[in-house]
Amino acid sequence: GTDLLDEAKALFITVCILVVIGFALLLSGLIFAFVTKADNFVFSSVLIFIVHSIDVFSDLFFCISIWSDYVMVLALQEADTLDLWSSSEFLRYFVLAVLSTVFFVLPIVKNFRDLLKFQKITQDDPLHGERYRTWLEQYGTILYILALLSGSTFGTMKLMNSNLLGMKIFAMGLCLSHLREYYTHRMVNVVLLENVPQLVIQIAFNASTENDISVISLIAAISSVVSIVVAVVDHFSKKELNKQQMPSELFTFKVTSQGISQRPRRYKNQQRTICKNVAKVLILDKSAVEVLSINEYSDAKSDGLQVYVLVTTLTYSGEDMERMLKDAVDNGVMDRQMAKAWRLDRDHPHVSALQWRKIQGATTVTVQMTPTATVSGTPALPIGQAASGISPVPRPRSTTGSLHRYRSTDDLDKFQVATTDNHRKITIPSNSAADVYNTPRYTPSNSADGKTF
Repeated sequence: GTDLLDEAKALFITVCILVVIGFALLLSGLIFAFVTKADNFVFSSVLIFIVHSIDVFSDLFFCISIWSDYVMVLALQEADTLDLWSSSEFLRYFVLAVLSTVFFVLPIVKNFRDLLKFQKITQDDPLHGERYRTWLEQYGTILYILALLSGSTFGTMKLMNSNLLGMKIFAMGLCLSHLREYYTHRMVNVVLLENVPQLVIQIAFNASTENDISVISLIAAISSVVSIVVAVVDHFSKKELNKQQMPSELFTFKVTSQGISQRPRRYKNQQRTICKNVAKVLILDKSAVEVLSINEYSDAKSDGLQVYVLVTTLTYSGEDMERMLKDAVDNGVMDRQMAKAWRLDRDHPHVSALQWRKIQGATTVTVQMTPTATVSGTPALPIGQAASGISPVPRPRSTTGSLHRYRSTDDLDKFQVATTDNHRKITIPSNSAADVYNTPRYTPSNSADGKTF
């Protein structure tokens, strides 16, 4: 009775400590986000880390209590009779203790095995491997130590991708598809190999005890039920997302201004507004755009921030998005969108060095984008290429006289588009309501059909 009470107190104190730590992390994260205007803090990741840790520690205390308060006590009582293994009571608690130990150790071993395997897969990823390797080289050891102390690799992975306090250690930068892919293992590793077996063992234990229900087993059972419910709801709510294998394209660009150069850390954690504004440029929902990381850079010309943006969609190909983003940079649209995202209207930020990290086979090729023209929402020719009826002229940085971009399907239906030798020839009828501007790049030729570019 005294030992059980002491263990119950120890478990209660442990749970209280975890709750206090979680509350402190949440409060500090929210205060930091409010003061710095950071919008990338995922507070739910901290909650999930605490829930996972409480579940693991409650199972640990339950396992210890069976061994110390039942199996060992009965073993000492029956030691003089030499009839230990014939005692049904001893055998019952011994089997429960062994099963509880097996279903506590086995999922932890499998979790770490899967984490090592997942780490190798992500480091070999042609699109994200370099970023992941850089982070793991710095914080990989801390990741495993924290996972070992908390007993939960899944909760630790969530915490390390929470962007807590704007610290690099909590900004691993896993893309959502990789995080969801890793989290799918939780149904097997945690629910089927730990929570369900432990819950059955805890019910059987409470049914076999002659005394009142153990406080430790009750807390362990409650935490197991909560963990199962959370895992099942999360799994089925994201089941369709996990099935979809949509292509993703990684783009990077640099942003600089006087304010950014002076206080770069102020803007590194303002990421969701970038997603929203880049989505506007690409005419996509903001959920299709992720900001994976924002890093400081310094070169001979300026100091600023380099932004890594991942776009996942079936609407456009990588080539289409390349042209749209480059056109937005050339026309100053990206400058304006970044000014809105970071409230830098008076500081005039400048976006440059736009690159597309293109996958070719098992390797990644960085494509330095070239200026492109866009006619009526249809990707046109890169500067310097020529097709029938098109006279290219080198384009200056100024956007004066650029072709107007149309997204109206009514106008597009009126246009005649012909493709020859991978080049597009676009004729706009004379009676079209679309406005046409002469450009320093392309001079339209008049014909009976209208203006041809």
